[in-house]
Amino acid sequence: MALTVGELTGYITIDDGQVRPALRRTEGDLRAAGQRMTGDADRSGQAAGQALGAGFVRASDGSIRDARGRFVSAGRTVGGAAGDALGDGLRQGADDGADAAAQAAEGGFSKIKLAAAAAGVAAGAVLMAGIGQALDQSRITGKLAAQLGTTPAVAQKYGKIAGQMYAAGVTEDFQGAADSISATMRAGLLPPSATNSQIKSIATNVSDLANTFELDLGQTANSVGQVMKTGLAPNAKMALDVITKGLQGMGPRADDIADTFNEYSVIFQRLGLSAQSATGLMSQGLKAGARDTDVVGDALKEFAIEGVQGSTKIVSGFKNIGLNADQMVGMISAGGPKATQALQMTLDKLRAMEDPVKRDAAAAELFGTKSEDVQKALLALDPSKAVGALGNFSGAADKAGNSLRDNAGTRVEAFKRSLRAVP
Repeated sequence: MALTVGELTGYITIDDGQVRPALRRTEGDLRAAGQRMTGDADRSGQAAGQALGAGFVRASDGSIRDARGRFVSAGRTVGGAAGDALGDGLRQGADDGADAAAQAAEGGFSKIKLAAAAAGVAAGAVLMAGIGQALDQSRITGKLAAQLGTTPAVAQKYGKIAGQMYAAGVTEDFQGAADSISATMRAGLLPPSATNSQIKSIATNVSDLANTFELDLGQTANSVGQVMKTGLAPNAKMALDVITKGLQGMGPRADDIADTFNEYSVIFQRLGLSAQSATGLMSQGLKAGARDTDVVGDALKEFAIEGVQGSTKIVSGFKNIGLNADQMVGMISAGGPKATQALQMTLDKLRAMEDPVKRDAAAAELFGTKSEDVQKALLALDPSKAVGALGNFSGAADKAGNSLRDNAGTRVEAFKRSLRAVP
């Protein structure tokens, strides 16, 4: 968009007898004209910026609004440059005479043109950058709408939340924030009626969990969804807190915990475990030498499946550790607290066996070949102490996210992004 500031031409007729009065009048006229021009430039810059902003804001986001603000500022800069240049010319003219005044004024207006051109280039660059960013974000928001099968209006709401997450330094870019929201909603972590604040909070926790422990974003969201769907946790917030706390305590060998919950949540449900107790059992196993969370989950899976079926193998195992097989099979089949009790009784009996050969043989019958993978770590599993082994997990996800962003680099970046945010 070209902004023509205008040109001012002054004709000076000098009467030898009235040189100084004529110069004063000329200087006054030129100053008045310069002031009018400055005001016109300022108003033109504002009008141009506002017109551009009004045209794009309706279809884009804070980036265009930011460009509009800078364009208005550029317009004001043009006006200011005009006034300064004109003043310089007139002061020079007052000292050196009428001819010099005309020449200086002409030079001043050249400065005005250069200032206007520079400001126009700067404003145009800002504007085009804002347009490009807004178009990218509109495409991302459109993709988000397609992924979630929602209306453009709802997608726009999600896009606004993504912008807030990006501005706060949660993600590296707008795409990352949109991906977090998409994964959160598609995994069923929140209902469609969730408030913006709820969506932002959970999507931020999911993103933080994946980024902190270098997990796959989709797998992370799905694991939280599985925990919720199987009733291991009443809501996404608690599930995220538990998984975060578990990863903090178990170290890098637990980096498969998302896969473990995806695969074994139904088994944990069958055994009457909660997200806390299941994570606590995995923590007990890893501290005692288990390879990873998967082998602990797999051992519990063998116990639950064989117990429900009442297989010959598990019946023999119960007899070898001194338990009533029919009673134990019935308790496991009932699920819930009874199944948890059956698991507790079984593990207590194994721990009480003095002969390691007989104990290992019984463990293989009760927990399948996975007992060989778990080895002595199996004896460390204690459902009655599992929740205590996890420790206090309340608010763990929020605390981890705060720690993730509690550094100078992130704060500076968030501040820079906030300067471009829409009020």
